[in-house]
Amino acid sequence: MLHIPLPFIAALLLSILLFRIIRTEGSGTLRKPTTIFIALCTLLAIVGGVRWTYKIEFLHVLQPVLASIMPALAWICFSDLMYGPRVGIRVWGHFIPTIIIALGTMTPWPSVTDMVDPFLTLLFLGYGAALLRFGSKGPDALHAVRLADSASALWAIHTAAIVLILSGLIDLSIAVDIRYFNASFAPIIVTIATLAILPLLAYAIAVAGSSVPSEVSSSGFSSSEDAALLPAPDETASCDSKATGLAEADPENDLRIIASIDALMTEKRLYRNPDLTLTRLASRAGIPMRQISGAINRIRQCNVSQFVNAYRVQEAKRLLAHTEESVTDIMLDSGFQTKSNFNREFRRMTGMNPSEFRQLAAASGSPSRNADTSAPASPHATPQRLDNTQRRSKSASSIR
Repeated sequence: MLHIPLPFIAALLLSILLFRIIRTEGSGTLRKPTTIFIALCTLLAIVGGVRWTYKIEFLHVLQPVLASIMPALAWICFSDLMYGPRVGIRVWGHFIPTIIIALGTMTPWPSVTDMVDPFLTLLFLGYGAALLRFGSKGPDALHAVRLADSASALWAIHTAAIVLILSGLIDLSIAVDIRYFNASFAPIIVTIATLAILPLLAYAIAVAGSSVPSEVSSSGFSSSEDAALLPAPDETASCDSKATGLAEADPENDLRIIASIDALMTEKRLYRNPDLTLTRLASRAGIPMRQISGAINRIRQCNVSQFVNAYRVQEAKRLLAHTEESVTDIMLDSGFQTKSNFNREFRRMTGMNPSEFRQLAAASGSPSRNADTSAPASPHATPQRLDNTQRRSKSASSIR
């Protein structure tokens, strides 16, 4: 009976994931950190399986060197979500620990080689903690991510952070086993870690990589979108989640920012672009990203992703009630790319799924589905809320 070591099964699964990414995104993706990371995970699974299944000891030099690349490369993949692709000394500097570990494994001094495993553990724990801190900044810090994919990208960051920390602890346990128990449990630990850790980490990296759109033009949009001045949804979008920042700022400046963003949404319907990011929105508005997210946090009491998705859900509601389009077509026409994001945001804002909403709209006697029911958003909703904020600010000043 053919026996296939479990680490090789993990390598096979990772190879399938890698093949699907390359086939979907083309050969250009071979140079992306995401693709390189998944290839590295595949290679690590193979090396680990060969080392511990067939007892090829010289691989004990190669395995920690390859493993040391993982946390740095994971950090580079996730930092692209904030800054976009980067090159230079700040990127290559993350691989200095790999050089140190490579030199440490080849040195003839046992006191130095004994420090390799603790150093590798600290490397994983440090990058894991850094990713947790990065994720704590919230979705508005992911400037280069599609606004529709902010939630999944944030999940990927937290997942990768936890996995890196677990990997550091697993490396430590293997080092202890080798030193004190003659590697009695190391093959079992490696097998479990390879099956659980590497595929999960690779999947999180793939999710993060897929959330960053490719460049369309220098302005971030196609020329047809730049020129389009389409009708607006039937009412101003609103958000219902808690604010991520409630500190008082300049209400008048917030008013101008919200008015500018609302105009872009209602007049040019930028929310229909599935590749819309905070960076691209700021570029179109001519307003710094931090000011946009701060104003939306304070006035609309939600993050930028929820703000834009509110317009998308409002458009989807209009199309569901007044057209015969399929739910999938409506999802795409509203600016969503995946059914999971569409259904999640639609349920969050309406308390029901799109099909249930369509049935309810039909039962309540909506206007003819062939009618053009689009209308400009109300010009009074946003200024009213801002005026209330401004009055509260002035009232507090007069009391002081």
